[in-house]
Amino acid sequence: MYLLLQMFLIPYGAALLCAALSIGSVAAVNLLGFFANAALAVVFFRQLLVGSLKNFRRGRIIQTVATGFCLYWLLNTVVATLILSIKPDFANINDAGIHAMIDEFPVLMPIAVIFAVPLAEECLFRGWIFTGLARRSLPLAYGITTVCFSAVHILGYIGTCDTLTLALCAAQYLVPSAVLCWICHRSDSLCAPLLLHMVINTIALFTTR
Repeated sequence: MYLLLQMFLIPYGAALLCAALSIGSVAAVNLLGFFANAALAVVFFRQLLVGSLKNFRRGRIIQTVATGFCLYWLLNTVVATLILSIKPDFANINDAGIHAMIDEFPVLMPIAVIFAVPLAEECLFRGWIFTGLARRSLPLAYGITTVCFSAVHILGYIGTCDTLTLALCAAQYLVPSAVLCWICHRSDSLCAPLLLHMVINTIALFTTR
């Protein structure tokens, strides 16, 4: 039910609303979609979020997030170096798309990217997919969650650029996804990956121009 609403109802609903209001902006459709997805995640995963908040109060979430950030920075530096050695002029197409939308909505879009997007994505990927699969097989949980997280960030760009760029963009998302899964498993709380995801997105907004 959640996936059907997220993948079909929200995108088409946002597009129809913008059309009804005579708003022809793709950025506006995406902006509405980001906030709607976050609201939908809160509704569907409210028990998970409440449980995570309880763990946050009694756990070492900040320490886990700090450790995760250091690990993310180290691995991301290695991957970025490898990517640039393969394609020196590489630029992440998803980042470029986000910054184009920020130029149109300089206040609301950063709020959506920093808060709404991580909330929706962490509920789906770490809260539902990873946590559910980890009960059966931890390696399988890491593999499927990481691949799905990478794929969702490039699917919309298939056919708009070359295969190598798409593959490198997908590879770039493997590190944050794996690290977010790791700190989710280590902290037994969605708060840790949610906080780190917000930090990563905030840094990306100011360093990928």
